Amino acid sequence: MIFDIHQAREFMNNSLFDFIVHPLSGGSAGTLTIFLGIYPVLAILIPLIVDKMENDMVVIRIRNKKELFYQHLVFSIVISAIFVILMVLAGGMASNLLTGNVKNLWPTEKGSIYFYLENKTSFPIYIPHLTSFKVWLYLISSRFLAILSIAVLLIFLKLDGKRYGIAVDL
Repeated sequence: MIFDIHQAREFMNNSLFDFIVHPLSGGSAGTLTIFLGIYPVLAILIPLIVDKMENDMVVIRIRNKKELFYQHLVFSIVISAIFVILMVLAGGMASNLLTGNVKNLWPTEKGSIYFYLENKTSFPIYIPHLTSFKVWLYLISSRFLAILSIAVLLIFLKLDGKRYGIAVDL
């Protein structure tokens, strides 16, 4: 995450979203952070937590397997939300510390979107889509769903492996 924030820092007139998710690469919620940072942590953390939740005491107390599965699902939702919040907070703090502001410059001519656009005359078409609300909505929902899908996949792999007698200790 620090490496991605450092990559985003190299561009002029950084705005808040340049530090969270830069249009080309970098940012605290960039794809490099997700693939090399969060997914490996999930691959290690989720099987350990699922084993911990399914110890003998819990299985004896919870006779209904659906209830145990719902607990795993709630855990994956919570862990996904925590990772998204950490990525957003890291980018926001980096923006505030390195530039002194948390402004969205993307819909202006000072923003990095305008800088990377080849046809600058078409920039006014993009301005309504670069509002802070729309960028936040896209950013949080896409990152949350990406992390959640991998977390649920890992839970399914762990549970299916137990059902068919396959060792799925990651």
